[in-house]
Amino acid sequence: MPWRHVASKAIHISGGRPRRGWHNTEEAAATGGLEGVSIQELERLYSEHLLVGEKFSKFYPLDDASEALRNAFTTIEVEQSDFRDAYPFPLDGEELKDAEDELKIVSVEQTDDGIGVVLCSKLTISKREEISIQDWLPDGDSKDEFLRSFSEIYGLKIERTQLFHVVWLPSDLDIIDIRVDFPDGMHEDVAHRLHAAIRDKISEEIGMSLPATPIDFMPAISSIYEEKGEGNVVEFGFITITNSVKNERMRQARGGFTCLRDELFHKAGIEALMKTSLDGEAPSPITPFRISVQWPVPADENIYISPELTLASTTRGGGTGRITGVAMRNCLESAQYNFIRDKLLKHMGI
Repeated sequence: MPWRHVASKAIHISGGRPRRGWHNTEEAAATGGLEGVSIQELERLYSEHLLVGEKFSKFYPLDDASEALRNAFTTIEVEQSDFRDAYPFPLDGEELKDAEDELKIVSVEQTDDGIGVVLCSKLTISKREEISIQDWLPDGDSKDEFLRSFSEIYGLKIERTQLFHVVWLPSDLDIIDIRVDFPDGMHEDVAHRLHAAIRDKISEEIGMSLPATPIDFMPAISSIYEEKGEGNVVEFGFITITNSVKNERMRQARGGFTCLRDELFHKAGIEALMKTSLDGEAPSPITPFRISVQWPVPADENIYISPELTLASTTRGGGTGRITGVAMRNCLESAQYNFIRDKLLKHMGI
């Protein structure tokens, strides 16, 4: 659970006051400094986050198979495993080390939003984490001088992690939504392989083949970018008619990101390319291949979550790539996940 965008907000919503960073908050909790926090509410938010947080998702149209799949999901039997015994919490280090490598079904979850199967697996990854130097350096002039030298500091951690995957049938849409846990440091090709393994596992469990072809979201990049006011674009990759490849990113400032569409250097470059495009009668000055967008979504009184959608083509430029999987990050509850899912489907005319 990411600290800045998700975990700290969950503590606020649960009635607590998070400190600066995980380290200080854990220390405060250990000494009774988080009085007022509702453990029941915190556990509810955590359990819901497992279903929607930090996922690499693929969406498959169902046509007439929705009801048959819903009925089949209710018959799935949860397997005996260490993962199931600990769910919804993860195994600790030694338990995870000894756990089986294959996918295990740990729960069938049903809400007003739909029905889903939760599976667990484990993975060893290299993880890039932001380091909060305030937590570790003693106060003094040397600390202040050090902090002025850097905007952000990251460390690389090698760790074994437990993954929570979800196969979800929304109650209001004729699609199946397969969500692979996608923590920082996990490569996209690993996520694609897990998607295939999950489809095979569920198909075998229910005796029905799941749809094989996910929706290709390549057209949604241009549609989202061209609609001003549609979230804050925080990353944008494109190839220009002058044959340069650009991947532009916005740094986060106090209060959140500024939209890249409105950034002066980006606007000036696009305007110059537009003039070149008109002079040469080219159809478009850019061909986008990647976009990341955040939307500020209210989660509680005076508390906003910034769910983020990333669409990244398998091929840079040229318009020949496909986007069969999308990264959905910074979602605390299903409301935020469904918000950006519906935005995405809207831009595909679905």
